[in-house]
Amino acid sequence: MEPNSSQDKAKRGAGVQAIATYLKNGMKIGLGSGTTSRWINQTLDDRVKEGLEVIGVPTSNSTRDLAVQFDVPLADLNDVGELDLTIDGADEIDANGRMIKGGAANLLWEKIIACASMKMVALVDGSKVVSKLGKFPLPVEVTPFGWRTTENHLKNSFLILAGLTFRSRYGAASKLH
Repeated sequence: MEPNSSQDKAKRGAGVQAIATYLKNGMKIGLGSGTTSRWINQTLDDRVKEGLEVIGVPTSNSTRDLAVQFDVPLADLNDVGELDLTIDGADEIDANGRMIKGGAANLLWEKIIACASMKMVALVDGSKVVSKLGKFPLPVEVTPFGWRTTENHLKNSFLILAGLTFRSRYGAASKLH
């Protein structure tokens, strides 16, 4: 599949460059989610066919499905431990390189994979560059086990942010004062 839009061409080019620059034979890599993942997996497929040996750990079910479609070897994070590299996108990035990662559907898996990696390469296009972080409400995903305790810890950690609203699918929204 070839990219159609100039944005897709840029994402594919960035993915090709990131793989050429950072990926080495034998690495265990985190495979990011979102719009860039198609181009990363397609490029990895080409490189694997050329003899590159890597093990991918996906950050979502859809990324896993793409990796399977493109014949990228996969493993479970529990089986490989620390990763050498993760290539993923960012949701926002400012001029100082501070970024928000994990503002969409796969945020928990993406953050776990990023934390398990020695290095993370974030691919971003111009639409992700902002003058100030916080263009959208930032979700925090927690597991159902102990969600009230986690919510209380978050509230205590963010008391300085008056007006911050917590919304939960397990309980009602609450506002910090």
